Amino acid sequence: MASSPLTMQEQSDFDQYALAVDVYASTWWDLADEPQKSRLKSAPHLRSALDTMARDGRRIPTSNVYQDAGHWIPVRELLQDTLIANELGEAGGSAEGSPNACYFLLGLPGSGKTSVLREVARAHAAAAGLALSNRVSDADQLRKALPEFASGLGSDILQEEVVSMTYGDSSRPRARSLEEGVMRTAHAGSLVMIDVVGDPKYLPGSVTALAERGWTVFVLVTQCSADEAVIRATRRALSDGRYTPLDLIWGSNLRPVRALNAALRTEAVDGWALIDTEDSPARVVRGDGAFGDNGTLISLPV
Repeated sequence: MASSPLTMQEQSDFDQYALAVDVYASTWWDLADEPQKSRLKSAPHLRSALDTMARDGRRIPTSNVYQDAGHWIPVRELLQDTLIANELGEAGGSAEGSPNACYFLLGLPGSGKTSVLREVARAHAAAAGLALSNRVSDADQLRKALPEFASGLGSDILQEEVVSMTYGDSSRPRARSLEEGVMRTAHAGSLVMIDVVGDPKYLPGSVTALAERGWTVFVLVTQCSADEAVIRATRRALSDGRYTPLDLIWGSNLRPVRALNAALRTEAVDGWALIDTEDSPARVVRGDGAFGDNGTLISLPV
């Protein structure tokens, strides 16, 4: 069932929280806290540039503090490597050539990827006889582990760094990203889940690469309106501090379905479904039958 509208008090509380997030985004670097305190002491040239950004009211992402010439400074890179290793846990051996399955879980923040799609993937994998491993690539888990998260206030300033850690970029080789790590360390015959909004530019390449390595690939997508996702994300921020800029939700409204369509054009997807997560119980809206016929209700653990 769709959520009830936000109350005036909830909206007011969220607006105050969003304001605190904005203030933190331009001031966090000058707080007498670690690790930025030591970073500024060792790199005094940074302060004037950051002062200028702060005076202009600009948000200051962690990359502005912990990168030199486009690369993470060694102490920050070590922290990132440690957090990624913590997420991966004990290595299970190479997954190359093994009959592993990867489930891409696509949807807006607050749309039900964790509460619905992960359970659908687990049930489907269990029915297929796959071992259930604890291999999930979820950027939010890394975000919460970074010291600047500050109980949610630093969610926004960490976005660039978290994307780098999760998927890799010019400042972090993809081979050392969390997403690649969950693939590399999976036990043979295990379940891996990639929790992401979805991007039509990148998903086809990821799907094709896995298929070429012998993986079975599934794509699950939430069908949930931006209005509903905004309500859920607002209440989530108020309950546990996990802040998501609401304009990010509005701006990403069409990305999950576009990513699905782009992935299907590769012909490397073994099964897919678009699942209504706005109403309860959830149900399959469209798909190829791998997760049930259209209209099939989704039974979730109580």
